[in-house]
Amino acid sequence: MKVSNTLVFMCVCVCGIGAQFFTKTTNSIPRLGKKSETHLYPNLVRRVAKQLHFIINMVNDYDRDSNGQLDAEEIMDIPFIQNAVKSEIEAKELRELPLEKQRANQNQMGSKD
Repeated sequence: MKVSNTLVFMCVCVCGIGAQFFTKTTNSIPRLGKKSETHLYPNLVRRVAKQLHFIINMVNDYDRDSNGQLDAEEIMDIPFIQNAVKSEIEAKELRELPLEKQRANQNQMGSKD
């Protein structure tokens, strides 16, 4: 029993130490036994349920073969995915445009010599 108590104590210590790296001050870490804000949980559950309901409906709407999964073609039918892909392609083209101009200028300089 001493080993398991030691392991539990070590886990609690590691969790407490690890949490300090993600906070600005040590005072922002809740004390053990502090009353948690359980009154906020129902609102959180409702928000998560709404988002989950939206995702389930979206999968059902765009799932053509009714297997409960979206393959690549079905994902590309979703308008905001199409917009995201289009934006990424346009951003990539804009990043590559200065490089192409630079290469063209270097080729022109090389042909003049």
